[in-house]
Amino acid sequence: MSQEILYQILITPRVHTAIAEGLACLLFVLLLKRRFSKGKTAALFCAFFFFLLWYQARFSYQLTDTLTNLLTYSFGWFFTMMAAFLSMFLVIFALCKASFFDALYCCARAIMVAETISSFSRLLHYGWFALAKHYRTSTSWILMSLAYLPLLIGYFLLERKHFPQEKILTVDAKDAVSSLILALSAFFLSNPSLFTLTYNPDFAQFTFTIRFLLDLCALSILFVQQDRREEYRIRGESQALAGLFQRQYEQYKLERDNMDFLKKELHDLKHYLLAMQSESDPDVFHQYFSEMLKGIELHEAQMETGNHILDVILTTKKHQCLRENITFNCMVNGALLDFMNKKDICSIFGDALDNAIECVEQYAEPEKRILLLNVYRQDYFVMIQFENYSENPLELKNALPATTKAEKAMHGYGLKSIKQTVEKYNGTMTLHQKNNWFSLQLLLPIPEENM
Repeated sequence: MSQEILYQILITPRVHTAIAEGLACLLFVLLLKRRFSKGKTAALFCAFFFFLLWYQARFSYQLTDTLTNLLTYSFGWFFTMMAAFLSMFLVIFALCKASFFDALYCCARAIMVAETISSFSRLLHYGWFALAKHYRTSTSWILMSLAYLPLLIGYFLLERKHFPQEKILTVDAKDAVSSLILALSAFFLSNPSLFTLTYNPDFAQFTFTIRFLLDLCALSILFVQQDRREEYRIRGESQALAGLFQRQYEQYKLERDNMDFLKKELHDLKHYLLAMQSESDPDVFHQYFSEMLKGIELHEAQMETGNHILDVILTTKKHQCLRENITFNCMVNGALLDFMNKKDICSIFGDALDNAIECVEQYAEPEKRILLLNVYRQDYFVMIQFENYSENPLELKNALPATTKAEKAMHGYGLKSIKQTVEKYNGTMTLHQKNNWFSLQLLLPIPEENM
């Protein structure tokens, strides 16, 4: 192979790089939940794609082409590529309903997808032109298409099976930063070989092969990481469902016990009334009255909101409040929550009520042991409002209370999970406290199909 042909293969055309980066971003725009309509998303992505083509093929190329020294060329190439990666992050963050760390995590994966298909394309170029003994631009575009399209389609189909159905990742800072470090490390470790081994046919095939294998390994590690995250998510859902089934079983036992108790009370009601009518001892009279009142309260604790899952949770919490002498008043239209996932309903109401119960049970005064819950429709939104007495000062850090459950200042525990769940439905969460009265308000938009 001549030095001229080898040079053409070693130096990846910037327009090929731009296409690889743009298509890699497109994969994750399709996998994540869109921020805008399909038409607007397509228009904005096309604008980004043409900008990327101009940036890589013109601006970036002209900037680095003027640098003849290897060291200055390497630094120029480094900064132009970092700028391209920043634009990839911005387009994912702008077009998708993704948090900062979700977008950063997907950007890292997009970088490795682009680098892997690009390195495979160069390996394919080398094999073809080593046989052909001449270089043609038209053939180069055909080889690029043969390398890019199958790998991109295959990766998309494989990734789609491991992506959450709700198209939201909720990646934490640790996973996002570690993924970005891995992607950038693999990228910058594989590419300098093209500078150090340039124009050496004896090492060219080795260089292309090592570059592709290194990129493929890094991409595989990122894929395994996503698979591990999905496994943890499924495990969390399984635990939540197990907890839900346990609550349903507890409700069944409560209903069975209550029915037996009510049958007994109804059977003895006549005898109670006759005994109370003829009873002159106030203490005995009060005992009869308390037993009858207990039966009535247990019957009233059975919640019927229009949503079976919510009925299970609220009934369980109502009985818990009765046992602990906590007043729990609620006005709930559970049918408004039919669009929500069962696990999410359990997460929101279970965590919020557990926090509220723990907060008020520290007070001895009955007037402080009060919980309020309201779920109602407000225009095109569902308003969920939890209220309880609290003397703990509300100190917010990153929009969440700085205190924790372990420190007995309940409002910090579980609220991060609630906030993530609310954001999943494009809702908002607000906290405020006034006159020792804490309020947690969740505002969720009602989907058009549920209007």
